[in-house]
Amino acid sequence: MTLSEESRTKPMRQTAFQIEEYCSKVQKKACGGIMNIGDMLSLSEDIMKCATHHFKRLVDLVKKHASEEVPSTTAKYLPPKHLSDQLTWAACLYLACKHSTQSRPLVEVLKACKHNSSKEVTKKQLGKRVLHLSYFLDPAGPKEPTMSKVVSYITQYANKMGCKEAVVQNACSTASTMEQLGLLDGSNPLSIASGILCVAISDEGTMGGDVGQCVASAMHVSSKTVEKFANKARSSQLN
Repeated sequence: MTLSEESRTKPMRQTAFQIEEYCSKVQKKACGGIMNIGDMLSLSEDIMKCATHHFKRLVDLVKKHASEEVPSTTAKYLPPKHLSDQLTWAACLYLACKHSTQSRPLVEVLKACKHNSSKEVTKKQLGKRVLHLSYFLDPAGPKEPTMSKVVSYITQYANKMGCKEAVVQNACSTASTMEQLGLLDGSNPLSIASGILCVAISDEGTMGGDVGQCVASAMHVSSKTVEKFANKARSSQLN
């Protein structure tokens, strides 16, 4: 390696090392900030875990960019300073709950962010940050099939509610039928699973009280959502 080549690579390695240290320091603080904002928004633990996972993905991207010999383009570049910015933490929460039944309006997330921040932040700033992070957190690659997600939710929440194995089997069988009929496409997997599980528990007949409300509470969805997809599940059984 020539002297000129060495002088070009040494700063790159030094920068990567500094970024590594910076990321380690900021990650703990950021996770705490995400939890604080999430608590203000009354978001579930699962949503906050998802937001924290989003943030960790951003950390990995910053580390990767720092180690690249060829700098990333502006569109693909995430400035390291964004990791310590409350706008980023709030944007991670917004994106984590965006496609769930706990989705929050941007202005509501902004209000919680302002309450947790010592500096003034605007709706425009938060909107731009959400748009920027969406580039990294909404990959264009293949996504997990809806059927797989539905079955995963059914199993997870059936166990949480103490359901028998027969309930899980019947629910998964209904999900399979709905997939064959094309009833799973274009809907939120959690919402679909709530309706299917409601029907399976009702058919099993051992749970007292309002089954729909019990499922809604356990899965953090509305009673109307459970009813809507329970009706779809019932209709699939008639085919």
